[in-house]
Order: sequence, then C-alpha cells, then structure tokens
Amino acid sequence: MNFDSTGEYLAVADKGGRVIVFGFTDLKDSRYFDYSYVSEIQSHEPEFDHLSSVELDERINAVEFLKQPKQSTLVQLLSTNDRIIKLWKLENRSDRQYSSASVQGGKIMFPKAETIGGGIEGVERK
Repeated sequence: MNFDSTGEYLAVADKGGRVIVFGFTDLKDSRYFDYSYVSEIQSHEPEFDHLSSVELDERINAVEFLKQPKQSTLVQLLSTNDRIIKLWKLENRSDRQYSSASVQGGKIMFPKAETIGGGIEGVERK
C-alpha cells in the first residue's frame, strides 16, 4: 500500500506501547469497505521515574492525527502515555542495498544502489 496524506487512516494503540496504523480501502462495486495494515510504531517503552520512585508503564492513553494543510503531504500523529507526549511523522521509506566499490581495468567502479524493499515508517519528531 502506498502512503499519502490524502487517504483516511485509523490508528490503534495497545497496552504494550505500540501504535498500529491502518489505511482505508474502498472495495469497488460494493457497499463495504476495509482497513488494511499500513505500519506499526513502538511509541513508548517502560520507564522508571527516579524522583518519584514510580515505575511508568508503556500503556498509551491517547492517539491523535494532526490536521495538515491541504497542499501538505505530511502525516503526523501524537501519542501519549501517563507522562510523555510524542510526535510522529509517517513517511514512505525504501530499503537499499549497495554494492562495494572496485577497480576494473584501471577505472574506479562506484557502488551501485539497488532498492530491495520498502514500507511506511514512523519517525519521531523532536
């Protein structure tokens, strides 16, 4: 599934600190629709607050997509647990594999990049 900001998305969080994003897919010639898996983000990890001597669990309390201008292709969401709010940017990523550089016949052969896969990745914004 290709990721763009014009589509409709649904984010679901669990007690393990994960946010799972689903994308809306319209079933042609049918009155039904479906949400398909798009991406998964490990948003929060268990922490220990040394000042209060309290262990903070990774359970996510709320997830919210941020409204973007119509011309923007950026998709952002906020996730929060009991103490920390995190801002995530969702974007297309492609995995590349590079060959090694070599010398052939006195010429330097530069590494070549080959796309081997890709997907949608959540990047934490500061």
